[in-house]
Amino acid sequence: MKKTDLIQLVILVIALLLGYNALQTLPYMIWLLYHWLGEGLTLSGQFPNTVINFLFFAFYIIGAIILIRKSKILSQKIADLASFSSDINITVKKNDILYVTLIAMGTYILLTRLPKLLVNIYLYIREANKPFVYDGPNFTLPGETIAEFIIAIIFAIILIAYARPITQSLARRVEEPGETEEIGPKT
Repeated sequence: MKKTDLIQLVILVIALLLGYNALQTLPYMIWLLYHWLGEGLTLSGQFPNTVINFLFFAFYIIGAIILIRKSKILSQKIADLASFSSDINITVKKNDILYVTLIAMGTYILLTRLPKLLVNIYLYIREANKPFVYDGPNFTLPGETIAEFIIAIIFAIILIAYARPITQSLARRVEEPGETEEIGPKT
């Protein structure tokens, strides 16, 4: 497996995860659109929720399509920036797969949490700057506060930044010779 193939695999995994997120938001978007149409397409009520959900859906779909279509070009550019030679074949070790998995997890967390954090910050600022007038239910993302989003994003950044030391540390623990215990009857 070439290094560019490994990079392209990570890009495709991220694209598939973005597509999965788009499919997750689709039923809720249809429900919001149905209720917004039932309100007579007014600019209050379900309109803000519908627009925000549509923007998330569009971000996920466009991101997935771009990553799938341009995965070969992106992997080559990343390999060139990292001074990889695409002609060199490498053997993939377990710690290399763990490294790629940690980078993919961090990138996935950033791609899914950062837009929602920006929406929550916008909504918080909007609510803080307007006088109290009840205009229907407010948009909130269930179960997650701004602090939880910030913690998830900081975790993702740390995961991406320290992926190599984490994998090397775990690889050292696995490769260190220790006492081995034989299983089975002794002869």
